[in-house]
Amino acid sequence: KEIEAIKEAIKRLKEWGTKSDNPMFFRRAAAMEKRLERMDMIEKPKAEEIMSNYSILGRAVMPPEIFEILENTPKGAGNELQLTDAMRTLAKTKGVIAVDYDGTRYDMGNKLGILQANIEVGLKHPELSEQLKDYIKELTKNL
Repeated sequence: KEIEAIKEAIKRLKEWGTKSDNPMFFRRAAAMEKRLERMDMIEKPKAEEIMSNYSILGRAVMPPEIFEILENTPKGAGNELQLTDAMRTLAKTKGVIAVDYDGTRYDMGNKLGILQANIEVGLKHPELSEQLKDYIKELTKNL
């Protein structure tokens, strides 16, 4: 279906077990029955900046205003333009809604996370799962 109008941005979230290794966090998140209204967020925070166990997942639905906000957003973490910084501005000016994601989160920002996602998805694939299981069993004989 076609989305006709989006008044608030929607971002998927996942509660993270610990604060120490989470790459992106929300500060001041208020839970609302599987929905979170975010007031602040930060990309790649320093330890003293982490204020919650919620991490941004990789997909979002954004309103058209995000493009103008991005054009006026200075470079952030890693000296790169960060969508998170533009979303922070959007959250403060228009509001942002986050939905607490109930599923598996794969960290696609590191090599192990990419491998884990590929293996787990492959093991569930109806055409590939048996071949992949056989391959993994063969590999584990040499570990």
